[in-house]
Amino acid sequence: MSVGNSQIHIILFIAKGQSSYVQDRAPQMWLIVRLALFPNLLKAITRILWGKTYRRLGRQKVEGQYRHAANFSHKASVEEKLVDLRSEFAGSNELCLEVLKRIIQIRRNEEAEKNWLFVFGAVLNQPNELFGNLTLRWIVSVLDTFSDMPCSSEYRLAAGQLRSFSLGVRLGLTMGLQSVPDPKTHEEPLHFMNKEEIWDGIIHFNYKWGDTYRTLLLRVARDVESIPAMRVAWSAILKRLVVYPPFDIALRKNKESRRIFEEVTGWK
Repeated sequence: MSVGNSQIHIILFIAKGQSSYVQDRAPQMWLIVRLALFPNLLKAITRILWGKTYRRLGRQKVEGQYRHAANFSHKASVEEKLVDLRSEFAGSNELCLEVLKRIIQIRRNEEAEKNWLFVFGAVLNQPNELFGNLTLRWIVSVLDTFSDMPCSSEYRLAAGQLRSFSLGVRLGLTMGLQSVPDPKTHEEPLHFMNKEEIWDGIIHFNYKWGDTYRTLLLRVARDVESIPAMRVAWSAILKRLVVYPPFDIALRKNKESRRIFEEVTGWK
């Protein structure tokens, strides 16, 4: 195998230790040698750089995908907004879109109690028919995108209300707040959440996260305060929440969490 003149010169310079080429570039060359000798270090650096790139690309994709839906005019009608939402929620059935429509109407105080009852009943009693291949968690995550972006306050607040509502429903199902049985079969509908999703709903109430815990309780309490139907539902959820072993243990272990819970909910 022949060796080029430039390669021979570099080898000689390295051997003699007199090369300005090597001296000027010693740090870079030493790094290359270290990476070659320690492949795990190279993998770690690659993983860090790729992770940052992946997250940045992910944010750009989400922002681009939902930008036009997030920048609706306040004056646009519910029907006009739904036309765009149909493309955003591709694959959603009509009932799923109807829920989104009701959420928009709730934000406008258009028959708020009636619409909350519709959403609450749809989520609890018709989870499979409502969401098809989608889950409540997926819809909430999409609306979270609206709430985290510089979009209209109408969508940010709608996203916040749905998160509060879904958290209550998630906890309620976990504590045993079951759906109404099918009058024909007398069977309970299947839950629309797996164990990981249920745990995801509970973990935010962990006594170690006092600030988050208080914020979530305050948000739910605020959202249901003006809607009698939701107050009843939230009250039923709280009754099961205070006796649920993981939550009950957390409250007994941490006096501050107990104080916050009593302050926000009024339960003793």
